[in-house]
Amino acid sequence: MAQAPTQAAAAGAPTTGEAIAKADPDLAAARAATERRDFAAALPLFERLVQRAPADADLLIEAARVFGWADRNARAAELYRQALATAPARRADILPSLAWQTLWSADAATALPLFAEAAALRPGDRALGWALGQALNVAGRHREAIAVFRRWSPAATEAERFDLARAWRWAGYEDRAWPLLREAGEPEAAWLRDFRVARDVAPYAYGSLEVAEDRDTLRSRSLSLGAGVQALAPLTLELGGRRLDLDDDLGAAAATTLEASGRLRLGEPDSPAGTWWPQLVLRAHRIGAWRPLTSTLRIKWVPADRWRVDAEHTRELVETPRAFANRVHVDVTSLGADWRRDGRLGLAGGVAHLRFDDGTTRERLAARGEWAVLTRPRWTLGVEWSRFERTQEGAPGSDDRGYWNPRSYGEARLVSGFKWERHPWELQARAGLARSREVDSAGNASRGAPHLWELALGWDPAPAWRLRASAGGSGQALGLGSTGGSGARYWRRWAQLGLHAWF
Repeated sequence: MAQAPTQAAAAGAPTTGEAIAKADPDLAAARAATERRDFAAALPLFERLVQRAPADADLLIEAARVFGWADRNARAAELYRQALATAPARRADILPSLAWQTLWSADAATALPLFAEAAALRPGDRALGWALGQALNVAGRHREAIAVFRRWSPAATEAERFDLARAWRWAGYEDRAWPLLREAGEPEAAWLRDFRVARDVAPYAYGSLEVAEDRDTLRSRSLSLGAGVQALAPLTLELGGRRLDLDDDLGAAAATTLEASGRLRLGEPDSPAGTWWPQLVLRAHRIGAWRPLTSTLRIKWVPADRWRVDAEHTRELVETPRAFANRVHVDVTSLGADWRRDGRLGLAGGVAHLRFDDGTTRERLAARGEWAVLTRPRWTLGVEWSRFERTQEGAPGSDDRGYWNPRSYGEARLVSGFKWERHPWELQARAGLARSREVDSAGNASRGAPHLWELALGWDPAPAWRLRASAGGSGQALGLGSTGGSGARYWRRWAQLGLHAWF
């Protein structure tokens, strides 16, 4: 235990020494409560002590240590900073603890330079070197973490193999994480192996049933089935099918789709050009007498830690009975970027060009930002904005072919998300308040409130099984009502049940 102040400290004269410490009843009581792990009693006593002796580095360090044991990490970091300001000559000793408490208080951006400085002050210290890698990993800089871990990985302990495995997986190299976890015995590492990484590399099958309805009386029911396998370490192949049934006040339609896809990983964490994940999807549809073939080419690129770029070109079918009857399809080319400063702050934006088969074209822009108020459980607040505008008129009659075709539409939304995970359960919720503005083909403007809610519950009864149920609604009355109105008063609600299995 660190030394502590005397009663005279109350007068502003900080002192140290065991003999004097014994004369302080508050310090004796605080230490006794700490020994009993009674932090509810110990922490207020330590707060009183440091207020009386704000320049006593030994006391500040002792108090910071106890606040850290009590998982009051932000306060522990404050006390370590105060101790550092009081005793700058002890920087090399205080920095590692300050860095850890800063990291555990979910401030990875501030913790990283502290770890880097601590490791530089002790270049041969394996524990500090590994701690720097852990901090990089938590901050989302997985490639840098892997490079640091590799330096210290020979003769790594089980806990260190767990850290490296997480870095590999979070960087998108699940096959590199798997060998590090095969013999894992520690509960958290075994859980990562059995319920995450083992699934990433195993053959799988899935099925889902979804139902939905909207204000335009469109009702849909779809059943999807599929299976996939990681044929080689960087290559994943998947086959699937979907049956879709639609009906509204104007008619009914059904579609059957068969799909095949392949996804490849190219590059290494230290590749100058980053890592690439190209994916090709081919689909064959049967919709009455119509037999269209569609495809999607998708590329995900991670040029550096904290950055992700997505590009896609796809042909989509518009899913309404009248659009199927008119054989409506749209070609979409999009580009988006996502940047995350750390585990708390993220920004994203994207642009897309849409061209319908009748010649109508649209340009679409979107942006969002998100901030994590809490990280465990994860609670986020964010803003979303999107807008599209018709940039070219289609052929005569294009406004009456079964797809929504306003002149322009824009919306902005405040969103809050929540994610809670306690094995074998996972709960996710999302809610948003929004405003929208639509201009129809005649130039008439209307405003709406496309609020939304989403709720999902996942259950993992065993490593080989996962069951997930979800539901949501958006638009007027959150999709919970059935009132009509103008186009800006559109609503939609849906529910889905899915089962995933690994072999």
